[in-house]
Amino acid sequence: FHFYDLDFCRTARQAGLTLGTWLVNLTHQSGGAFGSMGWRQKFQVYLEKWDNHMTQNEKMATTKAVAQIDQELQKATDEVIAMALVYQDEGRLEQAEELYLEILSMQPDHVVANHNLGMIELKLRGVQVALPRLKKAVLAQPEIEQLWVSYINGLMQVSTIEVVVEALELGQKYGLSAEMAQDLAAEYVREFESNNTHLVKNTDQKDKKLPSVNILAPLGPLYHEYSFFGVNNEQLPGLYALNQKAKAPIITAYIAYAIAKSKQSALDKVSFTELFCADGYYAMVASRLGCEKSTGIDSNKDKHTRQAMVIADLLGIDSIEFIEQEISPDCDFERADIIANVGGLYHVSEPEKILKLSYEKANKYLIVQTVVSIATDSEDYFVSPAPGWSWGNRYSKQSFDRMIRSIFPKVIDYHFNELEGNDQLSDRGSVYYLIEK
Repeated sequence: FHFYDLDFCRTARQAGLTLGTWLVNLTHQSGGAFGSMGWRQKFQVYLEKWDNHMTQNEKMATTKAVAQIDQELQKATDEVIAMALVYQDEGRLEQAEELYLEILSMQPDHVVANHNLGMIELKLRGVQVALPRLKKAVLAQPEIEQLWVSYINGLMQVSTIEVVVEALELGQKYGLSAEMAQDLAAEYVREFESNNTHLVKNTDQKDKKLPSVNILAPLGPLYHEYSFFGVNNEQLPGLYALNQKAKAPIITAYIAYAIAKSKQSALDKVSFTELFCADGYYAMVASRLGCEKSTGIDSNKDKHTRQAMVIADLLGIDSIEFIEQEISPDCDFERADIIANVGGLYHVSEPEKILKLSYEKANKYLIVQTVVSIATDSEDYFVSPAPGWSWGNRYSKQSFDRMIRSIFPKVIDYHFNELEGNDQLSDRGSVYYLIEK
C-alpha cells in the first residue's frame, strides 16, 4: 500500500538476493490509504528512486496507470459522496458519517466531506467537535460562500464577539458577500438579545441600574457611540469619544431645529442628506428625529461607511440609504430639504466651492461644521494642504466666519468649541453654522 514492500524487494533483488514467499496468517487492521495524498507522495518518491531502472515502456505504462488511478479514484469518491448525501438527506446520519470518514481517510482535505461531516457532527456531537472540520473546509476553498456561512454560524454559538467579527470581516475578503455578512450579524444580534434578556431593564425594579444590551457588539469598536439610540456600544479609542462629545450636541440640535422648522404640519415629509457621513451617524439621527428620507454620502476612504447600513439595520432604521461617492465641486447628488456638511469639509482643497454646492442642493437649511485652527486669529488665514498634512485645508475661526457670512445671507445660529481629542492647535477648533435658505 505504501511502496515500502516494493522498495525492499527491489533493493534485495538489486543486491543479488533471491526473493521468495512464506505463508503467514496475518490480518491487516488498516484498509490502507490507496489514492490518498500520503499514498501519492510515497508513490512519487518511489518513482524518483527507481526511475533510472525503468525502461521507456515501463515509464509510459506507469504514467498511464497513474492517470487511470486518478480517474478511478475520482469516480469512486463521487459515488461515495452521492451515497452519503442520500443518507444525510434521509436522516441516516451515522451511515453518512461513515462514508465521509472513508473519503477523508484517503483525501483528508476533501472540502465536501469535511463540510458535510462537520454539519453532521454539529447535530450529533456539538459545535466544538464540528468547528475544526468546518474551518478546514472553508480554508480549503474560501471562495465558496456557504462554507463561510456554516463556519460562522458555528462560531456564533461558542466564540467571543471579537472572533465572530473577525470571521465576518475575513469572509468578506474572499467568498462572503456583504449582504450575507449583514444577515449573519443581524442573526447573531437577535440570538445575543434572546440569550441576554436578563440585561434588559425591568420596569418593576427602577432602583436597579442594569447595563443595556449592546446590539452593535458584533461590529466591534465604532466611529461613534450610539447612546442617542439607547445602545451602549464600544467606541474606537483615541480622539473619537472626546470629539463626539463636543460636536454631537450642537449638530443634533441643529438637525432637530431644521426638521421642526421644515414642517408646516405634523404629516409633512422632510428629506435629509449628510455629506462626508463616515459611519452615517447624523443621517441616522435625522431619520430617528422624523425625516422621511435620509441619505449619507461618503467616499468610504477610511472604510467607516461600509458599516453604516449594517448599523442602521441593527438599529431598526429603514428609511435611509448610503452612497459611496467622492464629494467634490462637480459631484452631483439629489436635493434635500436639509443638507448637513459636517465632518469632512476640512478634508478637501476647495471648501468654498463645495459649500456653495451644498447650499444649492439644500431646499430649506444647510448645516455646516468644520475644523479650524486656533493657532491664529487672522481673518485672511487659509492654507491648503492643512498644516502637518498632505491634503485638506485649514481656516482660522475668524477667516472661516468671514467667508461663510460673505456667501450665505441668513446665518441663524453660530457656535464654536474645542475638539479636546485633537492635540495640535491647527486641528483643535470647531465651528458650527445653521443657515436658512
